[in-house]
Amino acid sequence: MRKRLSLMLALLLIAATGAWAAAVAGETITLKCGSTVKTYENVTLPWSTTADILKQVITDMNFMPPSIGTITEGDGKVVKNGNENFQVTGTFSGEATVAVTYYNSSMTSSTATITVTAPGAAGTSGSGDVKMAEGTEDAENWTLSDGTNTAKGNVGLTGVPEKTKVTATYGGTKKVKSVKAVKYVPDPKATPLTFEVLTDGKMSISFPRNGIKYSLNGGEKTGVPGTGGDITVKAGDKVEFYGNGGSYYNMGSDHTSIGGTAQVKVYGNIMSLLSETNFATATTLTAENTFREFFRSYSNLIDASGLLLPATTLTNNCYYEMFYSCSGMTAAPAELPAETLASSCYNEMFSSCSKLTAAPVLPAKTLVSNCYKSMFSYCSKLSSVTCLATSGINSNNSTNGWLTSAGWQAAGVKTFTAASGAEWPEGNNGIPTGWTRVNQ
Repeated sequence: MRKRLSLMLALLLIAATGAWAAAVAGETITLKCGSTVKTYENVTLPWSTTADILKQVITDMNFMPPSIGTITEGDGKVVKNGNENFQVTGTFSGEATVAVTYYNSSMTSSTATITVTAPGAAGTSGSGDVKMAEGTEDAENWTLSDGTNTAKGNVGLTGVPEKTKVTATYGGTKKVKSVKAVKYVPDPKATPLTFEVLTDGKMSISFPRNGIKYSLNGGEKTGVPGTGGDITVKAGDKVEFYGNGGSYYNMGSDHTSIGGTAQVKVYGNIMSLLSETNFATATTLTAENTFREFFRSYSNLIDASGLLLPATTLTNNCYYEMFYSCSGMTAAPAELPAETLASSCYNEMFSSCSKLTAAPVLPAKTLVSNCYKSMFSYCSKLSSVTCLATSGINSNNSTNGWLTSAGWQAAGVKTFTAASGAEWPEGNNGIPTGWTRVNQ
Protein backbone atom coordinates (compact mmCIF):
# COMPACT_ATOMS: atom_id res chain seq x y z
CA MET A 1 0.00 0.00 0.00
CA ARG A 2 2.84 2.38 0.92
CA LYS A 3 4.48 1.57 -2.41
CA ARG A 4 1.25 2.35 -4.23
CA LEU A 5 0.84 5.70 -2.41
CA SER A 6 4.45 6.65 -3.18
CA LEU A 7 3.89 5.85 -6.81
CA MET A 8 0.69 7.88 -6.85
CA LEU A 9 2.50 10.85 -5.28
CA ALA A 10 5.29 10.62 -7.85
CA LEU A 11 2.77 10.56 -10.64
CA LEU A 12 0.95 13.54 -9.19
CA LEU A 13 4.19 15.50 -9.08
CA ILE A 14 4.98 14.58 -12.67
CA ALA A 15 1.50 15.61 -13.77
CA ALA A 16 1.54 18.83 -11.78
CA THR A 17 4.89 19.95 -13.16
CA GLY A 18 4.10 18.93 -16.70
CA ALA A 19 7.50 17.25 -16.82
CA TRP A 20 6.64 15.03 -19.75
CA ALA A 21 4.15 17.27 -21.51
CA ALA A 22 4.69 18.05 -25.20
CA ALA A 23 3.91 21.73 -24.56
CA VAL A 24 4.39 23.80 -21.44
CA ALA A 25 2.34 26.56 -19.86
CA GLY A 26 2.64 29.86 -21.69
CA GLU A 27 4.40 28.39 -24.71
CA THR A 28 3.47 29.80 -28.11
CA ILE A 29 3.39 27.37 -31.01
CA THR A 30 3.08 28.26 -34.67
CA LEU A 31 0.83 25.74 -36.39
CA LYS A 32 1.71 25.17 -40.02
CA CYS A 33 -1.12 24.48 -42.43
CA GLY A 34 -2.14 20.86 -42.17
CA SER A 35 0.10 20.04 -39.21
CA THR A 36 -1.01 19.02 -35.73
CA VAL A 37 0.14 20.14 -32.29
CA LYS A 38 -0.25 17.21 -29.92
CA THR A 39 -0.15 17.48 -26.16
CA TYR A 40 -0.12 13.96 -24.75
CA GLU A 41 0.32 11.34 -27.43
CA ASN A 42 2.51 8.28 -27.76
CA VAL A 43 3.80 8.79 -24.24
CA THR A 44 6.12 5.99 -23.10
CA LEU A 45 5.47 5.18 -19.46
CA PRO A 46 8.37 3.83 -17.43
CA TRP A 47 5.94 1.75 -15.35
CA SER A 48 3.79 -0.21 -17.76
CA THR A 49 1.75 -1.70 -14.93
CA THR A 50 0.67 1.76 -13.73
CA ALA A 51 -1.03 2.98 -16.94
CA ASP A 52 -4.50 2.70 -15.44
CA ILE A 53 -3.39 4.58 -12.30
CA LEU A 54 -1.89 7.38 -14.39
CA LYS A 55 -5.09 7.66 -16.39
CA GLN A 56 -7.12 8.02 -13.23
CA VAL A 57 -4.73 10.62 -11.76
CA ILE A 58 -5.02 12.81 -14.83
CA THR A 59 -8.81 12.44 -14.97
CA ASP A 60 -9.19 13.33 -11.28
CA MET A 61 -6.95 16.37 -11.63
CA ASN A 62 -8.74 17.57 -14.77
CA PHE A 63 -5.20 18.05 -16.02
CA MET A 64 -5.38 16.90 -19.62
CA PRO A 65 -3.93 18.87 -21.31
CA PRO A 66 -1.82 21.53 -19.52
CA SER A 67 -2.32 25.20 -20.37
CA ILE A 68 -0.32 25.60 -23.55
CA GLY A 69 -0.80 29.29 -24.28
CA THR A 70 -1.59 30.33 -27.84
CA ILE A 71 -1.54 28.30 -31.03
CA THR A 72 -1.68 30.35 -34.22
CA GLU A 73 -2.04 29.49 -37.90
CA GLY A 74 -2.46 31.83 -40.81
CA ASP A 75 -5.03 34.51 -40.08
CA GLY A 76 -6.77 32.50 -37.35
CA LYS A 77 -5.69 31.61 -33.85
CA VAL A 78 -6.59 28.97 -31.33
CA VAL A 79 -6.55 29.85 -27.63
CA LYS A 80 -6.61 27.41 -24.73
CA ASN A 81 -8.44 28.77 -21.69
CA GLY A 82 -7.91 26.88 -18.45
CA ASN A 83 -8.50 23.14 -18.48
CA GLU A 84 -11.82 22.87 -20.26
CA ASN A 85 -12.77 26.01 -22.19
CA PHE A 86 -11.20 25.92 -25.61
CA GLN A 87 -11.53 28.86 -27.96
CA VAL A 88 -10.94 29.11 -31.70
CA THR A 89 -10.63 32.63 -33.09
CA GLY A 90 -9.95 33.77 -36.61
CA THR A 91 -10.71 36.25 -39.35
CA PHE A 92 -11.61 34.37 -42.47
CA SER A 93 -12.20 35.63 -45.99
CA GLY A 94 -12.33 32.12 -47.36
CA GLU A 95 -13.07 28.75 -45.84
CA ALA A 96 -11.18 27.38 -42.85
CA THR A 97 -11.54 24.20 -40.86
CA VAL A 98 -10.30 23.70 -37.31
CA ALA A 99 -10.36 20.12 -36.05
CA VAL A 100 -10.22 19.60 -32.28
CA THR A 101 -9.43 16.21 -30.81
CA TYR A 102 -10.58 15.38 -27.30
CA TYR A 103 -9.71 12.74 -24.74
CA ASN A 104 -12.73 10.93 -23.42
CA SER A 105 -12.94 8.94 -20.24
CA SER A 106 -11.43 5.82 -21.80
CA MET A 107 -8.42 7.72 -23.16
CA THR A 108 -9.41 7.27 -26.81
CA SER A 109 -9.80 10.37 -28.95
CA SER A 110 -12.78 11.91 -30.68
CA THR A 111 -12.79 14.80 -33.13
CA ALA A 112 -14.92 17.91 -33.64
CA THR A 113 -14.62 20.17 -36.64
CA ILE A 114 -15.52 23.84 -37.09
CA THR A 115 -16.11 25.09 -40.60
CA VAL A 116 -16.20 28.77 -41.54
CA THR A 117 -18.01 28.96 -44.84
CA ALA A 118 -16.62 31.50 -47.32
CA PRO A 119 -18.16 34.83 -46.29
CA GLY A 120 -18.37 37.14 -49.28
CA ALA A 121 -18.00 34.39 -51.87
CA ALA A 122 -19.66 34.67 -55.26
CA GLY A 123 -23.43 34.61 -55.08
CA THR A 124 -23.55 36.43 -51.75
CA SER A 125 -23.72 40.11 -50.99
CA GLY A 126 -20.64 40.34 -48.78
CA SER A 127 -21.84 37.93 -46.12
CA GLY A 128 -21.93 34.23 -45.38
CA ASP A 129 -22.78 31.58 -42.82
CA VAL A 130 -20.57 30.26 -40.04
CA LYS A 131 -21.43 26.83 -38.75
CA MET A 132 -20.15 23.66 -37.20
CA ALA A 133 -19.51 20.92 -39.71
CA GLU A 134 -22.30 18.39 -40.01
CA GLY A 135 -21.87 15.59 -37.49
CA THR A 136 -19.62 17.56 -35.15
CA GLU A 137 -19.42 15.86 -31.79
CA ASP A 138 -20.54 17.96 -28.82
CA ALA A 139 -21.57 20.80 -31.19
CA GLU A 140 -24.18 22.09 -28.75
CA ASN A 141 -21.40 22.96 -26.31
CA TRP A 142 -19.70 25.33 -28.78
CA THR A 143 -20.76 28.96 -28.93
CA LEU A 144 -20.20 30.96 -32.13
CA SER A 145 -19.88 34.75 -32.03
CA ASP A 146 -19.16 37.44 -34.61
CA GLY A 147 -18.96 40.19 -32.00
CA THR A 148 -22.60 41.15 -32.49
CA ASN A 149 -24.54 37.91 -32.57
CA THR A 150 -24.02 34.57 -30.85
CA ALA A 151 -25.41 31.13 -31.56
CA LYS A 152 -24.92 27.58 -30.41
CA GLY A 153 -22.63 25.60 -32.65
CA ASN A 154 -25.36 23.19 -33.66
CA VAL A 155 -27.46 26.15 -34.89
CA GLY A 156 -24.85 28.42 -36.47
CA LEU A 157 -24.63 32.09 -37.44
CA THR A 158 -26.12 33.43 -40.65
CA GLY A 159 -25.33 36.59 -42.60
CA VAL A 160 -21.89 37.11 -41.12
CA PRO A 161 -20.27 40.10 -42.87
CA GLU A 162 -17.26 39.37 -45.02
CA LYS A 163 -13.88 39.28 -43.22
CA THR A 164 -15.53 39.40 -39.79
CA LYS A 165 -13.65 37.98 -36.83
CA VAL A 166 -15.45 34.81 -35.75
CA THR A 167 -14.94 33.18 -32.36
CA ALA A 168 -15.95 29.63 -31.49
CA THR A 169 -15.74 28.75 -27.79
CA TYR A 170 -16.03 25.25 -26.35
CA GLY A 171 -17.52 25.00 -22.88
CA GLY A 172 -18.06 21.28 -22.53
CA THR A 173 -16.37 18.77 -20.25
CA LYS A 174 -14.11 16.98 -22.70
CA LYS A 175 -10.36 17.42 -22.42
CA VAL A 176 -8.65 18.82 -25.49
CA LYS A 177 -5.90 16.59 -26.81
CA SER A 178 -4.79 18.25 -30.03
CA VAL A 179 -5.63 20.95 -32.53
CA LYS A 180 -5.35 20.74 -36.29
CA ALA A 181 -5.96 23.88 -38.35
CA VAL A 182 -6.32 23.67 -42.10
CA LYS A 183 -6.81 26.74 -44.24
CA TYR A 184 -8.48 26.39 -47.62
CA VAL A 185 -7.81 28.91 -50.35
CA PRO A 186 -11.12 30.14 -51.80
CA ASP A 187 -11.86 29.21 -55.40
CA PRO A 188 -9.99 31.92 -57.33
CA LYS A 189 -12.88 32.04 -59.80
CA ALA A 190 -15.03 33.39 -56.96
CA THR A 191 -12.77 36.44 -56.58
CA PRO A 192 -13.92 39.40 -58.70
CA LEU A 193 -11.60 41.39 -60.93
CA THR A 194 -9.33 43.00 -58.32
CA PHE A 195 -6.51 45.52 -58.45
CA GLU A 196 -4.03 45.52 -55.60
CA VAL A 197 -2.41 48.94 -55.40
CA LEU A 198 1.39 48.98 -55.12
CA THR A 199 2.02 52.75 -55.04
CA ASP A 200 -0.07 55.80 -54.15
CA GLY A 201 -1.81 57.49 -57.04
CA LYS A 202 -4.98 57.24 -59.09
CA MET A 203 -6.84 54.63 -61.08
CA SER A 204 -8.68 55.98 -64.09
CA ILE A 205 -11.72 54.51 -65.83
CA SER A 206 -12.49 55.86 -69.27
CA PHE A 207 -15.88 55.61 -70.98
CA PRO A 208 -17.46 53.18 -68.51
CA ARG A 209 -20.04 50.89 -70.05
CA ASN A 210 -22.45 48.22 -68.86
CA GLY A 211 -23.04 49.64 -65.39
CA ILE A 212 -19.46 49.15 -64.27
CA LYS A 213 -19.01 49.52 -60.50
CA TYR A 214 -16.13 49.35 -58.07
CA SER A 215 -15.63 48.54 -54.40
CA LEU A 216 -12.70 50.00 -52.46
CA ASN A 217 -11.31 47.76 -49.70
CA GLY A 218 -14.50 45.74 -49.39
CA GLY A 219 -16.78 48.77 -49.12
CA GLU A 220 -20.04 49.37 -50.91
CA LYS A 221 -20.16 49.11 -54.67
CA THR A 222 -20.05 52.51 -56.34
CA GLY A 223 -21.12 53.17 -59.90
CA VAL A 224 -18.56 54.86 -62.13
CA PRO A 225 -19.99 58.09 -63.62
CA GLY A 226 -20.94 57.85 -67.26
CA THR A 227 -18.11 60.17 -68.24
CA GLY A 228 -15.55 58.09 -66.33
CA GLY A 229 -13.34 59.32 -63.56
CA ASP A 230 -10.45 58.75 -61.18
CA ILE A 231 -10.21 56.73 -57.98
CA THR A 232 -7.62 58.01 -55.52
CA VAL A 233 -5.80 55.03 -54.03
CA LYS A 234 -2.97 54.27 -51.62
CA ALA A 235 -0.46 51.42 -51.54
CA GLY A 236 -2.18 48.36 -50.09
CA ASP A 237 -5.67 49.30 -51.26
CA LYS A 238 -7.72 46.73 -53.15
CA VAL A 239 -10.24 47.79 -55.77
CA GLU A 240 -12.79 45.27 -57.05
CA PHE A 241 -14.77 45.76 -60.27
CA TYR A 242 -18.18 44.50 -61.31
CA GLY A 243 -20.50 44.97 -64.26
CA ASN A 244 -23.43 43.46 -66.10
CA GLY A 245 -22.44 43.79 -69.70
CA GLY A 246 -21.70 42.18 -72.98
CA SER A 247 -18.94 44.13 -74.74
CA TYR A 248 -16.88 46.91 -73.18
CA TYR A 249 -15.74 48.07 -76.59
CA ASN A 250 -17.33 50.41 -79.10
CA MET A 251 -15.91 50.67 -82.59
CA GLY A 252 -15.79 54.42 -82.00
CA SER A 253 -13.51 55.90 -79.36
CA ASP A 254 -15.76 55.41 -76.34
CA HIS A 255 -14.64 51.94 -75.24
CA THR A 256 -14.02 51.18 -71.58
CA SER A 257 -10.40 51.06 -70.46
CA ILE A 258 -8.56 51.21 -67.16
CA GLY A 259 -5.26 52.99 -66.46
CA GLY A 260 -3.80 55.46 -64.02
CA THR A 261 -0.76 56.73 -62.20
CA ALA A 262 -0.74 54.12 -59.41
CA GLN A 263 1.21 50.95 -59.99
CA VAL A 264 -1.01 47.90 -59.58
CA LYS A 265 -1.19 44.17 -59.93
CA VAL A 266 -4.42 42.61 -61.12
CA TYR A 267 -5.95 39.26 -60.18
CA GLY A 268 -9.33 37.56 -59.87
CA ASN A 269 -11.97 36.68 -62.40
CA ILE A 270 -12.58 39.15 -65.20
CA MET A 271 -16.03 37.66 -65.70
CA SER A 272 -17.22 39.79 -62.74
CA LEU A 273 -17.52 42.53 -65.38
CA LEU A 274 -20.16 40.44 -67.15
CA SER A 275 -22.15 39.23 -64.15
CA GLU A 276 -21.62 40.64 -60.68
CA THR A 277 -23.44 37.73 -59.02
CA ASN A 278 -22.79 34.64 -61.16
CA PHE A 279 -19.29 35.28 -62.45
CA ALA A 280 -17.66 32.35 -60.61
CA THR A 281 -19.22 29.84 -62.99
CA ALA A 282 -19.36 31.95 -66.16
CA THR A 283 -17.33 30.62 -69.10
CA THR A 284 -19.11 32.10 -72.13
CA LEU A 285 -18.56 35.37 -73.96
CA THR A 286 -21.55 36.46 -76.02
CA ALA A 287 -20.53 39.76 -77.63
CA GLU A 288 -17.77 40.47 -80.11
CA ASN A 289 -14.90 42.70 -78.91
CA THR A 290 -15.85 41.98 -75.27
CA PHE A 291 -12.56 43.04 -73.61
CA ARG A 292 -10.85 44.57 -76.60
CA GLU A 293 -8.17 47.12 -75.59
CA PHE A 294 -9.34 46.97 -71.98
CA PHE A 295 -5.86 47.47 -70.47
CA ARG A 296 -4.22 48.94 -73.57
CA SER A 297 -1.12 51.05 -72.81
CA TYR A 298 -1.59 50.66 -69.03
CA SER A 299 2.12 51.09 -68.28
CA ASN A 300 1.59 50.95 -64.49
CA LEU A 301 0.04 47.48 -64.66
CA ILE A 302 2.96 45.47 -63.26
CA ASP A 303 1.66 41.95 -62.70
CA ALA A 304 -1.32 40.13 -64.25
CA SER A 305 -0.25 36.60 -63.29
CA GLY A 306 -3.29 36.12 -61.04
CA LEU A 307 -5.83 37.35 -63.59
CA LEU A 308 -8.28 34.69 -64.73
CA LEU A 309 -9.73 34.75 -68.24
CA PRO A 310 -11.81 31.59 -67.84
CA ALA A 311 -14.02 31.87 -70.94
CA THR A 312 -13.99 28.72 -73.05
CA THR A 313 -16.54 30.06 -75.53
CA LEU A 314 -14.95 33.03 -77.30
CA THR A 315 -16.13 35.63 -79.80
CA ASN A 316 -14.42 37.47 -82.63
CA ASN A 317 -11.85 40.03 -81.40
CA CYS A 318 -12.76 39.34 -77.76
CA TYR A 319 -9.24 39.97 -76.39
CA TYR A 320 -7.89 42.01 -79.30
CA GLU A 321 -5.03 44.26 -78.07
CA MET A 322 -6.19 43.69 -74.51
CA PHE A 323 -2.69 44.28 -73.03
CA TYR A 324 -1.15 46.04 -76.03
CA SER A 325 1.87 48.13 -74.96
CA CYS A 326 1.52 47.38 -71.23
CA SER A 327 5.21 48.19 -71.02
CA GLY A 328 5.53 47.65 -67.25
CA MET A 329 3.89 44.23 -67.14
CA THR A 330 6.32 41.49 -66.14
CA ALA A 331 3.84 38.59 -65.85
CA ALA A 332 0.79 37.72 -67.95
CA PRO A 333 -2.20 35.54 -67.02
CA ALA A 334 -0.93 31.98 -66.66
CA GLU A 335 -3.38 30.41 -69.08
CA LEU A 336 -5.85 31.10 -71.85
CA PRO A 337 -7.97 27.97 -71.38
CA ALA A 338 -10.21 28.10 -74.46
CA GLU A 339 -9.61 25.15 -76.77
CA THR A 340 -11.98 26.44 -79.46
CA LEU A 341 -10.87 29.78 -80.85
CA ALA A 342 -12.60 32.63 -82.71
CA SER A 343 -11.33 34.92 -85.43
CA SER A 344 -8.78 37.45 -84.12
CA CYS A 345 -9.58 36.46 -80.54
CA TYR A 346 -5.99 37.06 -79.36
CA ASN A 347 -4.82 39.37 -82.14
CA GLU A 348 -1.99 41.60 -80.75
CA MET A 349 -3.12 40.72 -77.25
CA PHE A 350 0.36 41.16 -75.71
CA SER A 351 2.12 43.03 -78.48
CA SER A 352 4.82 45.45 -77.26
CA CYS A 353 4.76 44.18 -73.67
CA SER A 354 8.48 44.76 -73.46
CA LYS A 355 9.01 43.32 -69.95
CA LEU A 356 6.99 40.14 -70.41
CA THR A 357 9.16 37.03 -70.03
CA ALA A 358 6.71 34.12 -70.37
CA ALA A 359 3.60 33.59 -72.49
CA PRO A 360 0.36 32.09 -71.18
CA VAL A 361 -0.17 28.41 -71.99
CA LEU A 362 -2.07 28.09 -75.27
CA PRO A 363 -3.93 24.74 -75.23
CA ALA A 364 -6.05 25.06 -78.41
CA LYS A 365 -5.31 22.34 -80.97
CA THR A 366 -6.80 24.05 -84.02
CA LEU A 367 -5.95 27.61 -85.02
CA VAL A 368 -8.30 29.92 -86.95
CA SER A 369 -7.93 33.12 -88.93
CA ASN A 370 -5.86 35.83 -87.24
CA CYS A 371 -6.28 34.16 -83.84
CA TYR A 372 -2.62 34.62 -82.80
CA LYS A 373 -1.67 37.31 -85.28
CA SER A 374 1.08 39.56 -83.82
CA MET A 375 0.15 38.18 -80.41
CA PHE A 376 3.65 38.51 -78.87
CA SER A 377 5.30 40.77 -81.40
CA TYR A 378 7.94 43.08 -79.93
CA CYS A 379 7.88 41.31 -76.56
CA SER A 380 11.62 41.74 -76.46
CA LYS A 381 12.29 39.84 -73.20
CA LEU A 382 10.01 36.90 -73.93
CA SER A 383 11.84 33.60 -73.43
CA SER A 384 9.11 30.98 -73.00
CA VAL A 385 6.12 30.04 -75.18
CA THR A 386 3.90 26.95 -74.90
CA CYS A 387 1.56 26.35 -77.85
CA LEU A 388 -0.10 22.95 -78.30
CA ALA A 389 -1.68 23.57 -81.72
CA THR A 390 -1.52 20.75 -84.24
CA SER A 391 -3.50 22.22 -87.14
CA GLY A 392 -4.15 25.62 -88.71
CA ILE A 393 -0.59 26.74 -87.96
CA ASN A 394 0.53 29.61 -90.24
CA SER A 395 -2.80 29.39 -92.12
CA ASN A 396 -5.21 32.30 -92.72
CA ASN A 397 -2.80 34.58 -90.84
CA SER A 398 -3.33 32.51 -87.68
CA THR A 399 0.26 33.06 -86.57
CA ASN A 400 1.24 35.87 -88.89
CA GLY A 401 4.05 37.81 -87.23
CA TRP A 402 3.08 36.48 -83.83
CA LEU A 403 6.69 36.35 -82.57
CA THR A 404 8.19 39.22 -84.56
CA SER A 405 11.19 40.58 -82.60
CA ALA A 406 10.21 38.43 -79.62
CA GLY A 407 12.96 37.60 -77.15
CA TRP A 408 15.79 39.54 -78.72
CA GLN A 409 16.67 41.09 -75.34
CA ALA A 410 16.13 37.87 -73.35
CA ALA A 411 19.19 36.33 -71.74
CA GLY A 412 19.83 32.61 -71.92
CA VAL A 413 17.86 29.88 -73.68
CA LYS A 414 14.53 30.75 -75.28
CA THR A 415 12.16 27.77 -75.22
CA PHE A 416 9.22 26.96 -77.48
CA THR A 417 7.14 24.03 -76.16
CA ALA A 418 5.07 22.41 -78.91
CA ALA A 419 2.86 19.37 -79.40
CA SER A 420 4.89 16.41 -80.57
CA GLY A 421 4.54 16.03 -84.34
CA ALA A 422 3.15 19.52 -84.92
CA GLU A 423 4.69 21.14 -88.01
CA TRP A 424 5.94 24.64 -87.33
CA PRO A 425 7.73 26.91 -89.80
CA GLU A 426 10.89 28.66 -88.73
CA GLY A 427 10.75 32.42 -88.27
CA ASN A 428 8.39 35.07 -86.97
CA ASN A 429 5.30 33.19 -88.17
CA GLY A 430 6.31 30.06 -86.29
CA ILE A 431 9.32 29.28 -84.11
CA PRO A 432 11.84 32.13 -84.31
CA THR A 433 15.43 31.49 -85.24
CA GLY A 434 17.51 30.86 -82.15
CA TRP A 435 14.67 29.41 -80.08
CA THR A 436 14.86 25.84 -78.79
CA ARG A 437 11.91 23.56 -79.50
CA VAL A 438 10.76 21.15 -76.78
CA ASN A 439 8.07 18.57 -77.62
CA GLN A 440 5.27 17.81 -75.19
